[in-house]
This record gives sequence, C-alpha cells and structure tokens, in this order.
Amino acid sequence: MSSDSVRITNPIEIQNDAKARVAFDLMDLISRRENGNDSEKKSRDYWLKLYSQCYKAASGYEPK
Repeated sequence: MSSDSVRITNPIEIQNDAKARVAFDLMDLISRRENGNDSEKKSRDYWLKLYSQCYKAASGYEPK
C-alpha cells in the first residue's frame, strides 16, 4: 500500500464553467431535434462544429 499523503493548506474553490455547460446542453438539445442523417451525426466534425457554434452562442457571439 502506498503511503503518499495529501495535505491541503489553502481553501479549495470549485468553479463551474457555465458557458461550457450551456454550450454542451445546447448542443445536446439541437442534435436531438435536428433532422440530419445519422451517419452525419456520428462524425467527429459534426460534433466539434456544433459544439463550437454553441460555445460561441453561449459566449454572446451571433451565430452565422
């Protein structure tokens, strides 16, 4: 058994990146309602592009 010890000397602050969470939830909602073919939805490009657009929208940028 390892005897490594952990000691915390300062208060721990847990932060949630609200924009990232909103973008993820928006991406999920859009992907469920979008009428695209299933093979397109399975591609990496689809998910990365959709998340990027959602993140920009959550950050206040106008979608193209």
